[in-house]
Amino acid sequence: MSAPNLTPQGQKTVKQILDLLKTTEFIPAISQILEIIQDLSSKNQNAQIQELVDAISKDLGLTSKIIIAANTVHFNHTGQRIHTITEAIHQVGLSEIRSLVVTLLFLSPLQDPLRSEEIRNVSSIALISGLIAQKVELLVAVESPEEILICSTLRHYGRLLITNFLSEEIGLLPEDIDFQGKEAFYQGKIGLTPLELGYHVASAMNLSSVILKSMEEFHENRIPSLIKDSEGMALIVSSFSMSLCHILEAKNINPEVVGERFKDLAAEYAGILKVDYHIITELLEGVRKELEQFESLYHLPPFQSDFIDRITCVNHGLGTTSLQSIHLKPTTSTDTFVLALQEITEMLTSEKTTSTNIFQKIVPTVHEALRLRNCVILIKEAKETLFHVNEAVGQNAFEFRTEFKINLEGKDLFSACLLRADDVLLQNLTEPKIHQHLPAWYKSISPAGTAFLLPIKDNDQMIGVIYGDKVDIGSISFTPDILRNLKALRNQIRIARKLFPTHH
Repeated sequence: MSAPNLTPQGQKTVKQILDLLKTTEFIPAISQILEIIQDLSSKNQNAQIQELVDAISKDLGLTSKIIIAANTVHFNHTGQRIHTITEAIHQVGLSEIRSLVVTLLFLSPLQDPLRSEEIRNVSSIALISGLIAQKVELLVAVESPEEILICSTLRHYGRLLITNFLSEEIGLLPEDIDFQGKEAFYQGKIGLTPLELGYHVASAMNLSSVILKSMEEFHENRIPSLIKDSEGMALIVSSFSMSLCHILEAKNINPEVVGERFKDLAAEYAGILKVDYHIITELLEGVRKELEQFESLYHLPPFQSDFIDRITCVNHGLGTTSLQSIHLKPTTSTDTFVLALQEITEMLTSEKTTSTNIFQKIVPTVHEALRLRNCVILIKEAKETLFHVNEAVGQNAFEFRTEFKINLEGKDLFSACLLRADDVLLQNLTEPKIHQHLPAWYKSISPAGTAFLLPIKDNDQMIGVIYGDKVDIGSISFTPDILRNLKALRNQIRIARKLFPTHH
């Protein structure tokens, strides 16, 4: 680090944290983050894979999440089911799996309702920082692009350590202090800043020089030397993403000021990273969509801080939209449906829209509004009797995309339901007389307790069906308001099929 020497108080804090990280009863994911990265130090690829398998397999929750991710369309283009961590690593790739592991480890506190809001917020902002850096990396030449997400998340590692281990002895941060004020506060309490704490803990773990470089202090006067350094760009990108996150986190400033701060940051880095205000807003919109995908894929509660609202504000007119007018996470199913119906109506008038775009909007809407485990649209071509999956969201989306088909001439339960041509709500799929008629592939996955099938008709001809399910028996109900909104969505599917015909 540019100033590696620590005060006696700072040295004591670093030793305290390192001792805690060696103690197994303390929050495994926090120590795993560095342990997994450290385990990849071997130059032999086969050894690296085995080390990574061993490190990941210590955490069954992490193992499950990685296998789920490896089976998504993003990583799995072959359609062949991934069952083990070793298969997942070969499918995703050794370099990408590291970023995925770190992403999932920073997501893990969000799934634990016992964690404090501050821990969830720090984990969220660290992950957002990494996602931003990955997108910035596409704009510039970085020596180790596969490590850029790791580098940028780890710049927040010191804060994560503090919130997990030292929050009680430090106490609450004073209200209404800026970033510099926070740094001075921590310096006075524990003898070093969060960034310095993260750096010295990582240094003790003997991480790569690229990662350690990215965790150093950044000052504008270092830019000329950093540009000449093959590893310097990782520090620049990581510092930029962290600065962007500081703006997102800032308290008690209105959205217009947020927008102006983004413009100032763009101007500061424009000559190095080729970013401008427009590019920043595009980066943040991409990050917002990725966060929503994480929420859906891993059943996360909504991200806790209003920095998500800030992202939305900046993308609704140069940062001047009122926070109070944003409905990023509607509070009721009606709110979700109404906003989606408005967006889809606009999409139907666009020449760039396709039926797939419409389906990709409708399925997550129904999934979120009804809080489903899985939601699927199946479409039938004109002369066929077979309904194919067009879009799927939820815990078993991979299985549904590859296995779920409904044949009007079939003998299973779903075929029988569709032949009725009416809305069907199956309140108890575990009831023996019902369960025995489920397709074999369906019974092999994690069972649903309740499911529904809503046919989509055009001139009395069925063109598709919306399927949804939940785990608990009898947990789905349709109020008149929900049925009215579902009918409107089905009508938009019918219109999209006419305006934008596709072929399976």
